[in-house]
Amino acid sequence: MPSPEERTGGEEKCGSTLSSRTSSVDSSYNIEEEHDPQYQDSIQPSLNFSRLAYNLAQFNETYEVIHSTSHPSRKLMSAVRDTCSHDTVKQTIKTLLPITDWLYNYNWKSDLLADFITGVTICVFQVPQSMGYSLLAKVSPVYGLYSSFFPALIYSFMGSSRHSAIGTFAIVSLMTGTIISEMHETNANPLVNQTNTDPSTQQRQYSNIQMASMIALLIGIYQLLFGIFRMGFISVYMSEQLISSFITASSFYVLTSQIGYMSGLHLESRSGPLSLFYTYKEFFTSLWKANTTSMFVSLICIIILLFFKLYLNNKIKQWTKLNIPFPIELVLVVGTTFMTYFFKLDIETVGKIVTGLPSPSEPEWSLLPKLWLRCIPLAIVAYAITYSTGKTFATKHNYEINSNQELLAIGTTNVFSSFFSCLPTAASLSRSAIQETVGGRTQMVSIVNSLGILFVLLYFGQYLENLPKCVLAAIICVALKTLFAQVFDVIRFCRVNKLDGSIWIVTFVAVIVLNVDIGLYVGLAYSLVTLIYKSQRPKHYLLGSIDKSDVYVPLKKYASAHEVMAIKIYQFCGPLHFANVEYFKKGLTYRTKISVNHVIEKRKKLLKTQNRLNDDMKNKAKLCGKFQRMRTFSRDSPQLSIDEDLPTHIIIDCSMFSYIDTTGVTALKTTVQEYESIGIKTFLASCAAHVVKMLEKDGFYKEVPPHHVYITVHDAVHHAIEEQKGTFEHFVAIDAIGAEENHNELKHEPLEYHTLNTDVNLK
Repeated sequence: MPSPEERTGGEEKCGSTLSSRTSSVDSSYNIEEEHDPQYQDSIQPSLNFSRLAYNLAQFNETYEVIHSTSHPSRKLMSAVRDTCSHDTVKQTIKTLLPITDWLYNYNWKSDLLADFITGVTICVFQVPQSMGYSLLAKVSPVYGLYSSFFPALIYSFMGSSRHSAIGTFAIVSLMTGTIISEMHETNANPLVNQTNTDPSTQQRQYSNIQMASMIALLIGIYQLLFGIFRMGFISVYMSEQLISSFITASSFYVLTSQIGYMSGLHLESRSGPLSLFYTYKEFFTSLWKANTTSMFVSLICIIILLFFKLYLNNKIKQWTKLNIPFPIELVLVVGTTFMTYFFKLDIETVGKIVTGLPSPSEPEWSLLPKLWLRCIPLAIVAYAITYSTGKTFATKHNYEINSNQELLAIGTTNVFSSFFSCLPTAASLSRSAIQETVGGRTQMVSIVNSLGILFVLLYFGQYLENLPKCVLAAIICVALKTLFAQVFDVIRFCRVNKLDGSIWIVTFVAVIVLNVDIGLYVGLAYSLVTLIYKSQRPKHYLLGSIDKSDVYVPLKKYASAHEVMAIKIYQFCGPLHFANVEYFKKGLTYRTKISVNHVIEKRKKLLKTQNRLNDDMKNKAKLCGKFQRMRTFSRDSPQLSIDEDLPTHIIIDCSMFSYIDTTGVTALKTTVQEYESIGIKTFLASCAAHVVKMLEKDGFYKEVPPHHVYITVHDAVHHAIEEQKGTFEHFVAIDAIGAEENHNELKHEPLEYHTLNTDVNLK
């Protein structure tokens, strides 16, 4: 291992660094005092160093660096060999079909009873909910039951989440209904029909279920493609603020879509900007036509549901010591169905429900060019809701879910279900919460739930034909209470970060004013803009040492942190790339209070002033006839006081550089060179391996010596202090020699005399 003397011996002494500083030292200083150790300690307090200081080059010489010598062809062969191995194939099957893993390890004694009870409970809640959500999608309630059976069954084979309840969901059904409404508006537009000259497609009308099934197929295809190309990361761009705001704002659309059923009014389906306001305008102007029976039944159902949800369910849990909520929705469905049948209430009912399962049917392919673009946001939203729901419960119960596998699972679910007249599906927040609360442990819950739905379709469907639609609407509205509660999230987001709060507000306003799909685009775009803004303007700090240790923290955050004398430590907390190099430089100037251009300009001005003063002194000597020994830039002359406050070193802490590109490397090179031009040495410290690699690739060390890069900030500080001590001793010796020479010159050398020219005009 090299000795400390060998490490420091090869490095340059920064004589030029401090030359301008020492020239401004007052002439009355005491040389003996400078040699006093106590005086030196007062200038630079000592820090604690328990090991040798390394720059990067020394560290790499001392400790062996492992270089990759594997040929690309060998890497390819090794990857193919690993892919085709028995263990890899087995693991791939487990990943694509998680049921092969959890069913093989299923504990039938301890888990079956809990999963069975949970599955039955979910079925009880899902029957009325799925029928109600089908109204949001503008289709008959029986299709909601179909959409509860097939998707849950398929997901149980492929899903990686143990607690996600797959089926119809309010927001997804609402967006489906919005697309269907837009299609009807397009077909009803005479201008559009006039431009269509094809007689085979002109004025062609599609049923709502045909469009809904095609939408399910398209979003399933998109999700499968995302999963195949490993694009599960797209969910990270839909932040928590964006999803919370979008779901909350969409809940108002869900509520608005149900006021027609609860009041017995047939309101026009609208989409586009301000559609929410136009719907309420129509509702209040038509309120006198409302069906009083529907409104009364809806109001009674809402009161009963809220009483159970907010009060009685908690009491029942305390009395029974069970986490199973009382199925008040099922009680209302059964009760109001019998009331409508026996009392012949003047109220709109569900209507004909076909017993049994639907036969598979081919989608209407002519809808493909009309729907493919509209379905992209719905595919992303359905996946984001499914993944975020599963991730929440996976984190709570300490297991992992695979984002790409979730794409494949929900995509396969939608594609397969679309051939059986099903709606687009996703994970339901409310039913997933019930599944976790009741005690569901695996996807066996979904299998039990599917069997329960199948039982209803085969034997009880016909008994639900007299179920009032206003009751389903009331159930949906009360189920939205947890979604409406998310409106208070904006307070939390604003308190934590104003920019995050602005994402919530912008998305909410955009969805309410512009519509669900356009609002989502606006919110996503704004979220990405804020992400770019944060990347361009990361935090930056000036660091100081805690109690003279190797711990360096922001000076403004810790009272016990102190700046190392004449050393500025700058930390940039983000990637360094082409978009933020100017911000990096401005931040460095702001934190260190040093502008290279300003220092150079000030030096030039002061140098001109210095020269003018010297010339004035010469002229005065000539004019006044006095004898003056001319000593330019002596201690008695005015000096460049601008340098007195400059540090000797600047250390850039690169530990937070998650990424650096060629523009960032160039910025570091120019920064080091610019500060060197004014006599300040600049070191880089704590560079990660990928940053070091980029420095090497971009020829950083061809223009900047390798000893300017250090392993840690503490190593850089240690070396800077050693350089300060060496420079200090060097100039003390020079000043001592200079003082002695001046004394000898004044004592022994003859003085120069300048005689005054008597012909000079004194004016």
